[in-house]
Amino acid sequence: MLAYHLRGCGQGDKLFFDRSKAGFPESGRACWASIGYNREETALQTCRNYLQIISSFGKQKMTERFKVCVTKDHLVFCSGHFISYEGDKCERLHGHNYRAAVEIEGELDENHYVFDFITLKHCTKAITDELDHRMMLATRNPYIHVEEGPCSVRVRYREREWLFPRDDCVLLPIENTTAELLARWIAQRLLEELQRQHKYRPAVLRVEVEENIGQSATCEWRFT
Repeated sequence: MLAYHLRGCGQGDKLFFDRSKAGFPESGRACWASIGYNREETALQTCRNYLQIISSFGKQKMTERFKVCVTKDHLVFCSGHFISYEGDKCERLHGHNYRAAVEIEGELDENHYVFDFITLKHCTKAITDELDHRMMLATRNPYIHVEEGPCSVRVRYREREWLFPRDDCVLLPIENTTAELLARWIAQRLLEELQRQHKYRPAVLRVEVEENIGQSATCEWRFT
């Protein structure tokens, strides 16, 4: 519809109406009647407004952004967990083959890239390796209580109780081992490592954690 009447405007207003006649010619009458216009001045003004909008597109300022990504295939961790949900309910113990992905946005450096792929992969993999083949336990959950001992970790939820070898567990200072909070924990650790080892802070840091195919959560941090 828009393309039809804009083409007509480019050839002059008389395609839509002829001031010497009482109404529209056939092409204009069909066009404007379909959108509810029946007065020639309204039709002409609307056409001019469209042309002003279209002409402004070329005047808009274009911005340029770069990002690098380390994909999930390189960042796999197989871990056990259980979460509280719907208030004070608790899942059964189970596990996932998690995959993570990391994206960084920023300015190009003197090498004309945002950040080195290999360095980013190694930094992130070192973090996900801490979770691999571990039982992930959230230490800030109000319903699932975690007690760390010298050789074991005792976990309680109401009348249910678990005892895990200490070396098989990773205690995370988060409220729940959901994909969302795992993504945030990885993002926090990665940011610390990038700043400590490389004196680097990206403009945008984005971490995705996938716990099943087609089921993932993302944490994004933007720095101004």
